Amino acid sequence: AQRVPLALIGGGVLLPAHKVDGEAKYHTNALSLKVQFTASGAVRMRTGWSEGEVAAAAWEAFAVEKPVTVPSGADGERTLYIELRDQCGLTRSYTSGVTVDTTAPSNGVLSTDAVLGADGKPYLSSKDGQVTVRVGAEDALSGVDGYRVTVDKAPTTEAYTVLPGSGSVVLSVGNTEGAHTIHADYRDRAGNVTAALTTEVNIDATGPTGTVAIVSKGGQTSSLYVDLTLAASDAGSGMREMMVSNDAAFAGAQWEAYVTARRWLLSDGEDGVRTVYAKFRDVLLNESAPGSATVDLITKGGLKGKVTLSGKSDHSGTTVGIAGSPTPVVTTSNGEYAFTGLKEGSYTLVLTHAGYREVQVGPLTVLAGEDTPVSDVVMSVSKGIITGKAMLAGETEHGGIIVSLNTPGYTTQTGSDGLYTFLDV
Repeated sequence: AQRVPLALIGGGVLLPAHKVDGEAKYHTNALSLKVQFTASGAVRMRTGWSEGEVAAAAWEAFAVEKPVTVPSGADGERTLYIELRDQCGLTRSYTSGVTVDTTAPSNGVLSTDAVLGADGKPYLSSKDGQVTVRVGAEDALSGVDGYRVTVDKAPTTEAYTVLPGSGSVVLSVGNTEGAHTIHADYRDRAGNVTAALTTEVNIDATGPTGTVAIVSKGGQTSSLYVDLTLAASDAGSGMREMMVSNDAAFAGAQWEAYVTARRWLLSDGEDGVRTVYAKFRDVLLNESAPGSATVDLITKGGLKGKVTLSGKSDHSGTTVGIAGSPTPVVTTSNGEYAFTGLKEGSYTLVLTHAGYREVQVGPLTVLAGEDTPVSDVVMSVSKGIITGKAMLAGETEHGGIIVSLNTPGYTTQTGSDGLYTFLDV
């Protein structure tokens, strides 16, 4: 008689034999099996799980398939002993091994290359909906037969796939924003399946929103240095960076950590409107639309006042100059004057008019964006000096001669030499 055991078929999940080191290994997670035989000339058979058991077993008619019950106990290998007999009573014995494995794979791995957002959640870093998923598991007895992985549903009908040698697989999550759940389970060669593992990945393809404002007084500033107030938010992965520039195209600007307040240097040049631009970026580098804010730069101020001429109704023609400056102004008919475009600082005015005494006014403080008022000035007529000599005929001493002008209040005496002087005439 000749017999070749083909397979052990277990209840539940039916698996083919796996070649291990060139030898067929049979694995099962059930104790009730069917053994298939082929033999030439065999008419009787008996089986058992030890040599003694098969020797004590009763002979029965040969069949190509026979149900058997594997002895219970700890997981591991069992040996089935088979004896066949032909019509002449000649017998031949065979053995066949089976590994009982009722334990599912362990140490299952399911993780992704997602990036943690500011909210601590994992976010898909790519823009194409693809995520790299790390997979793997261990099984000491029968070995891992395969895995299956799904998105947003538990794996139930999907076929098992042999584990990749790289330990990772690229999976398409899609482009729908929000949270997505990746499911995976593992099966060993005995048909044991792990509980489903899950991990979450979120998709965020929308940039943040944000604003920039310039701290100022009434929309004006006298300094090139200003304080910015920035506010941005991101409903997905959270805020990461911002870019600020005086140029609408952000030429030369660099990304920097997002903050809500920043000192900023406006562009130099003549006074006028300045614009500051800002945009924002989230953890996944999604950008916001640019925002902007304006401020009126005023670094210069002015002086204004009024000069009247004593004894006149027309007060025009007085020259008002700034000490050290070659460019004076001239008063109007009502005596008004003004200086504009003066830098902040201290100034002294010099007022001149023919026939009137020169007047200096100051120091005066000029502030940016303001016209500093100067107190009104009344210019007095300029006074002269009259000198002369009076002598007494036949005398050598000429002092004591009374000299008077026809204007009240002007009287003096000559000196011994006859000289006299009138001041402030």
